[in-house]
Amino acid sequence: MPTRPWLPALATLLLLLGACAPNDDARVSGGAPEEEAGPSGAPDDWFWQQRAYPFDEINYAAYREARAQALALRAEASARGALPWEFAGPTNIGGRVTDIAAHPASPSTYFVATATGGVFKTLDNGATFAPVGEDYLSLSIGALAIDPQTPQRLYVGTGESNGGGGSLTYGGSGVFRSPDGGLQWVSLGLEETSTIGRIVVHPTDPNTIWVAAAGKLFSTDEHRGIYRTTDGGATWDRTLFVNDSTGAVDVAINPQDPSVVYAATWERIRRPHHRHFGGDGSGLWRSTDGGVTWTELTNGLPSGFDVGRIGVAVSASSPNVVYAIYADQSGDFLGVYRSANGGDTWARTNDGSLSSMYATFGWWFGNVRVDPTNPDVAYVLGLDVYKTTNGGASWSYASGSMHVDQHALWIDPTNPSRLLAGNDGGVYHSSNAGASWAKPPGGFPVTQFYTSEIDATQPQRLYGGTQDNGTNRTLTGNLNDWHSIYGGDGFVVRVDPTNNQFVYAESQYGGFGRSTNGGASFIPGRPGTSGRANWMTPYELSPQNPATLILGTDRVFRSTNRGASWTAISPDLTEGPGPGNLVFGTITTLAFAPSDDQTIYAGTDDGHVWVTRNGGGAWQEITAGLPDRWITKVAVHPANPEIAYVTLSGYRQADYLPHVFRTDNAGATWTDRSSNLPEAPVNDLVIDPVSSDRLFVGSDVGVFYSDDAGLTWAALGTDLPMVPVMDLTLHARQLVAGTYGRSMYRYDLSTLPSTAGPEAMPEAFQVTASPNPARGAVQVRFSLDTPGRVRAAVYDLAGRRVAVLADETRGAGVHALRWDAARVAAGTYLIRVEAGARVATTRVAAVR
Repeated sequence: MPTRPWLPALATLLLLLGACAPNDDARVSGGAPEEEAGPSGAPDDWFWQQRAYPFDEINYAAYREARAQALALRAEASARGALPWEFAGPTNIGGRVTDIAAHPASPSTYFVATATGGVFKTLDNGATFAPVGEDYLSLSIGALAIDPQTPQRLYVGTGESNGGGGSLTYGGSGVFRSPDGGLQWVSLGLEETSTIGRIVVHPTDPNTIWVAAAGKLFSTDEHRGIYRTTDGGATWDRTLFVNDSTGAVDVAINPQDPSVVYAATWERIRRPHHRHFGGDGSGLWRSTDGGVTWTELTNGLPSGFDVGRIGVAVSASSPNVVYAIYADQSGDFLGVYRSANGGDTWARTNDGSLSSMYATFGWWFGNVRVDPTNPDVAYVLGLDVYKTTNGGASWSYASGSMHVDQHALWIDPTNPSRLLAGNDGGVYHSSNAGASWAKPPGGFPVTQFYTSEIDATQPQRLYGGTQDNGTNRTLTGNLNDWHSIYGGDGFVVRVDPTNNQFVYAESQYGGFGRSTNGGASFIPGRPGTSGRANWMTPYELSPQNPATLILGTDRVFRSTNRGASWTAISPDLTEGPGPGNLVFGTITTLAFAPSDDQTIYAGTDDGHVWVTRNGGGAWQEITAGLPDRWITKVAVHPANPEIAYVTLSGYRQADYLPHVFRTDNAGATWTDRSSNLPEAPVNDLVIDPVSSDRLFVGSDVGVFYSDDAGLTWAALGTDLPMVPVMDLTLHARQLVAGTYGRSMYRYDLSTLPSTAGPEAMPEAFQVTASPNPARGAVQVRFSLDTPGRVRAAVYDLAGRRVAVLADETRGAGVHALRWDAARVAAGTYLIRVEAGARVATTRVAAVR
């Protein structure tokens, strides 16, 4: 355990600096965005914030239940012969790589860990890649390790430990092991650690493993620090723990004497209103008994409240040589340090040339690697890669033309000139020790899409806005010829359906460009607008006249000349700005009524929905009856402007939380249309223009469809990775899904049954209630194939629980429950029964 006390490190809180690492990569082609970032130039906790609102934490138990519900619906889809989704690319853009592990004897075989897309394997040095473990693992991956004695044995630590914000998704589910290179998997526990920064396997004893657990980013807990097992993961001991806001982000061993272990701890907390990325808990530690006890190393190293993230590496050829890289708590560079005596004393290297490579976001990366054959050759990973060949006396730029934001580097121990690098743009190879780099030809589909778009006049052309890789498109529909047309983080992209020379693209916080030459170049497109703009600022083209656009900041603006000028048509539709530098109190979704573009709906991040029936002359709030959650989408019926759907993000804290609502009277009243939909955030909803009762939703656990306007739901297709689906686009019976971590997929809707009915979506688990309507006692009946836990409750149409009917284990067979409808006011109620991962809902009308 630690040998020194720690001082509380919450005396000072930094205001939120914002969101993800540098967003405008100069090496990504495309037009420059009008605005680069939020109030302080750093990213926003956008993904987490909308799922946590209005609370300070995501309900992970509810997330796991939603995944189980989705898996059950996917199994039903597979059983009824649903067709698979088709991958639509890209493979050549890439996405965030968090770690790389290569086979020690056959380095053409290696594994790649990605931030939100899972683990990929190549057997041919990157000519082809295939996912492994996606049916078992959380697809947010933090660390990989290969057993040096048995290279087919792979360890995976789930949950990305990098401290970004807007681009992070969910935490992990612990450590997993595959005995056969990714075919089979077993959980080794540590489920509550949430994020894992490093795994190290003992070089000669495969039962001894060390794990650096960084812990939850958005809350404090005790499931963090250095964990050690000596029985192959059957049991774990937490041997280094500093405090409930300090985790371990790196661990390294002396390969010639594995009783000597080094660990880097990092104190960090993120909240909606501040970020605290350093403190007295951050430090470098050494153990000389295999990680049983620890002592902090301070002689010549930074210490105190301003220390942030640390990375550490040991020279394999001369293990008394140890390197460490430091950032301060704001993310600025503190230095690269070198020890020649195993960590007893340290000296700062001549690293002045590296100070600009952190630029206030050192918490996003921060690793160091040593050439396994030469202790004087080392690489540091920040915004770029820098290299020393003289033990730190000088450093040189070694990133070549790679994408920025370096997270991983593997050096071939048999040929140190061969390197594999992982960054926010994917994987890169070097055969000359970093003098030049190239992407492997196979590529792999891990692009994080925020949005998708189809060119209506040339539907083979797909577009999408991506995290840290700009706005991209393919002109051919191929998988490997996508290219960037607009810089920054990419968000909403629209192509005029009547003239594809007019293209609109967007970067973070409302940076907006308009193109009049088919996307070849862009000019600023927001003159005359103002106000708070969301990380993903909504705008839409009028279905009746695409020259008319609307855009939302904290108010709605309209342009009638394709973005050349704008006029405000609403007041502030939110409750006002968030505290500090937080960008909050913004419009998150806008929708024209397709049949009447004078009817416009708007939703906000603070849970409000509005409608205007006269083009913005007057606005009416229509929030009553909806839960207080982040509004993700409003979709309007193609022929009736009074019929609309609203989708919500967030998770329940106790009671059932609907995520889809419908109004038939322009928001005067709302009804829950969630039914058996998995209880996860819904990010988008599309109404089929051919059959308006057919709905499609993209949620954090997949794509689902309904043939009866949301009364029942089924999984759409098979073989769609279990990653958040952020956006759906429908054109000419082609439905395109933009996923957050596995690129794009498409589905041919002509393969669906043309008529609604139970044949299209069989319900294996059903609930009935009689009499219905009811004045008094209602009998609720259902059957179980196997014994299991049953939870049954009654809800009103706003999602409020009004009665609990059961919360107990029931055996297999037919069961009946009783509800007294006389105890509630007249109206429509939902009776929801959960049996394991199965959910069914029925409606009952209470009358007087």
